[in-house]
Amino acid sequence: MISNFWQSQERKQYLTSLGKEVREYAKDRAFAMVVIDHTTGGYSTWDIPRGPLGEGRSELMQTIIHEAKQDRCLALYFSPVKMIDLGKNSPRNIHCEATRIIDLTHSEEEILAQMKQKGRYNIKVAEKNGVTVKESKDIDAFYKLVKQTGKRDGFTSLPK
Repeated sequence: MISNFWQSQERKQYLTSLGKEVREYAKDRAFAMVVIDHTTGGYSTWDIPRGPLGEGRSELMQTIIHEAKQDRCLALYFSPVKMIDLGKNSPRNIHCEATRIIDLTHSEEEILAQMKQKGRYNIKVAEKNGVTVKESKDIDAFYKLVKQTGKRDGFTSLPK
């Protein structure tokens, strides 16, 4: 089955640990992991980040739409990696298009070897220019960077 980080079991475990409701749908060779947020009044919003995946996605979406309506869903957002011939893709663009899970138990050399040449080059340029990385728990500084990046790259960031 085709997969990506946003539609992975690791992501599902993370979301459920936060108390989110996550439902999985599969039909033939199509798959979708739906994240459901319940709102006041018994309503909900549904999100299929970077999905649905696989062949037959349109048919699978019909099933999901039917259940969403029964669940008093106010909005169903989906942002498939490949265009889908149903509805309108979500304009929210809150999910990264390119993601990678890095095993930090490997050595720095092994991690760098997995990267593309351009990525290794950019790291060397950053080191040459004195860029350093340090751990921080300063959420305000992080959010300031998110806002600056969004403004520079033309996307809307979520509220802090």
